[in-house]
Amino acid sequence: MPASLANSATLTSREDALGQVALVQIAAGQPLISSCLSRAPSLPTGYTTVRLLLASAPESLTPGQSVQLIASVPCSSHQNTAAAEAQETPSSDHCLITSKALTMELPKRQERNASQSESIMGPEHSPTITFALPPEDAMKALRLPQEAAVIAVDSGK
Repeated sequence: MPASLANSATLTSREDALGQVALVQIAAGQPLISSCLSRAPSLPTGYTTVRLLLASAPESLTPGQSVQLIASVPCSSHQNTAAAEAQETPSSDHCLITSKALTMELPKRQERNASQSESIMGPEHSPTITFALPPEDAMKALRLPQEAAVIAVDSGK
């Protein structure tokens, strides 16, 4: 990189960009400026953010990744019947919270390392993940019983 382009805002190593998402289109070979990257993607219009404790491994997620969120218990009986039937079959033992979640923020590296000892310390010490989802799906997640396990599944989008 020419010295004239280098400044304190220009990233100089690949490691400086790891775990971040681009806020703008970046062309191949274009210098990366720190203000063009973020640890979290932009919040989609009409979405809200919710922090959830996952039973699935957070190491498999990246900021900006689209996922489905599935709970280990049937959808809440607080929903109207039509909405509940759309999300589960009569014998369903789980609940599709949303198929439209966007991974916003992962736990800091030290929190992730601490979660590796979760099996010894218990799930209350697990880090939470921030997701963006439509408000009606966020409310569904918030109505789940505390003991419900939630997993994130890559939606392939």
